[in-house]
Amino acid sequence: MFEQRRGIWNTVEVVVAANRAIRRGVRVHQPFRALPGIALVSLLVGCKRPPEAPGDLSELCSYVFEHMGDEDPAALEAGVENLAAWFDEHGLDGPEEGYEVTRIDTETAYSLPDIDLSAVTEEEFADGLVGAAVVNRHQHDLDDLAFAIVAADQMEVFPDDYKVFERTFLGDVDCFMDHGCPQVEALNYSEASYAGLLNVKSENHAQWRWIETDSRTALVHRAWLTGPADISPALAEIPAEFFTTVTMRLDSGQMIRLQTVWFVALLASVEANAFMLSNFVNSLSRSGEQIEAYL
Repeated sequence: MFEQRRGIWNTVEVVVAANRAIRRGVRVHQPFRALPGIALVSLLVGCKRPPEAPGDLSELCSYVFEHMGDEDPAALEAGVENLAAWFDEHGLDGPEEGYEVTRIDTETAYSLPDIDLSAVTEEEFADGLVGAAVVNRHQHDLDDLAFAIVAADQMEVFPDDYKVFERTFLGDVDCFMDHGCPQVEALNYSEASYAGLLNVKSENHAQWRWIETDSRTALVHRAWLTGPADISPALAEIPAEFFTTVTMRLDSGQMIRLQTVWFVALLASVEANAFMLSNFVNSLSRSGEQIEAYL
């Protein structure tokens, strides 16, 4: 699922090193973030850590995630407009390795529906949560992108990523796609195999919401693991993972999708942080290309 751009460790080296660490009884808890299953794959290749995001962008990513569940859309409307203004001012030519972003509010994370964070201590969560953000440029309009992201068979959109992907909607998805309903939710179950070495099963709760402002319509998406990912062989644990996207057209006319992910990973390797963050960015960048190819 990842492209190796500036590899430091290859697959065999990583697996051998991790197994040696386990045999020696080494258990070093290192924190990281990614989409379900992506964090583990990041160990298979290595790159430098993404640079820290400019304060306003980093704070806005967290702000959108934290206010996604508000009954009143006013905060999300402000967040969308402030993000659009940020990109119109700063442009889209940021670092290709994406941005490292600040953490989300702990109270928000622990209060999400269906979430089980019992596999991570509060200290590990507070100290370990990290994240990154990447921007995809798109050529298609918002409704087409929304179909690929929400309603389409995800195994067709991302054919190389999943062995199994099942999405159960908790609401009327057709009404949502027609803009007749402001939001819809779903439970996702996926199975993926990476490099023939790692098998990852995960479940997450996803939400999508139309946000209308005077200037634009945006699709906002939030998701989180409902429990730890099931990883085999057990070279690491991913007890917590959170994800948000904002898809919208800027005043410049460019359609973008801002993807942000935060996660905690407990790993049997001491070298993984920068590798994981950077390669997660590669995967998110590739997801934009996959959506364009599907459409």
